[in-house]
Amino acid sequence: MKINLTLILILLTVGVYAQKVTDEYFTFCKFSSQGDADKAIASAQKVLPLADKLAPKTKILFYNRLAKIYETKNDSDNAILYYEKVASLVPDYYVAHLALGYLYLKPANALAPKINGAKGNRPLYEKYMAEYKGFLKKSLPHLEKAYACDPNEQVMDLLRKFSKTLNLAAEDNAIKSRVEGLAKNCVTLLTED
Repeated sequence: MKINLTLILILLTVGVYAQKVTDEYFTFCKFSSQGDADKAIASAQKVLPLADKLAPKTKILFYNRLAKIYETKNDSDNAILYYEKVASLVPDYYVAHLALGYLYLKPANALAPKINGAKGNRPLYEKYMAEYKGFLKKSLPHLEKAYACDPNEQVMDLLRKFSKTLNLAAEDNAIKSRVEGLAKNCVTLLTED
């Protein structure tokens, strides 16, 4: 009898937490669909500690929406954090990879003036170039996945540039052969069903 009562209390508690996170998730969705980023983020902060209670596909949608909100607020660190979660849960969802490719490119672009200004100072120039190449290396696999799933000239131009900078084969055929296997199982849309 004592074990049954304890089991019932545990199940009720789990049910209450599941309902709480579901309610807060719908509140988050409402604010994000209304374009109220600040309220959506405040609501998301209540969902995050309980996110594992969401259904798996709902959790992916939650992280993706939250990443987009942070991206529109120019909060690259948080956008990267949640797009990385999406990409780890759905590795073939190329839209998250495209976003990550561009988000990792932002700090590389910010280094360009420093690199140009340090050309007379070899150690400083090499330091900035190493940082620049590090960001390109983070961006490259994401842009390759995005290109594999949705080939377009803008991404190809970046892949050529990165390949030259990183001393990889930069010809279109070499790039296309590197991304060839990445085109399998591309996911273009996230759904809850």
